[in-house]
Amino acid sequence: MLNINIDIPGLIRHTCETCKVQELANQIRFEFSNRMTRTRGYAYYNRKLLMLSYPLYLRSTDEGQTENVVHETCHLVTNYIHGSVQPHGWQWKRYMELCGLEPLVCHNVDVADLRRQVARVEAKCLCKTHIITKTRATKMRRGSRYRCVNCKGNLILL
Repeated sequence: MLNINIDIPGLIRHTCETCKVQELANQIRFEFSNRMTRTRGYAYYNRKLLMLSYPLYLRSTDEGQTENVVHETCHLVTNYIHGSVQPHGWQWKRYMELCGLEPLVCHNVDVADLRRQVARVEAKCLCKTHIITKTRATKMRRGSRYRCVNCKGNLILL
């Protein structure tokens, strides 16, 4: 179960009120994604949706969780008021500062052990054994051919 230490809808509402767009607060939804392992969040402008990283959210402090929600909400606020502008431009920075936060772009959550492992398969040519991705191996099983850059021989799955 997700350990949410902050009131996300309340924080979205407070951010919108601080930025003088109270009417936007009721339109914004949020979801968590298990697939996001590099970025803490993403704002979908047309859908008025905050997509938050479940793994990184769990690793964040209460302060980090708050910064994350305000950061993404400020993106929606900026887009709502100014339309399409630079994502971390002066408008977004102004709303972050208005909310009392430093307009930082990067997070400091450790993501080292969250990287997805890419499945690897062995294939052989005339000169050596190669390690290829599972995707490339699947394509080879379906008829695609790949050549070794050294000996120019066809790769054969082992």
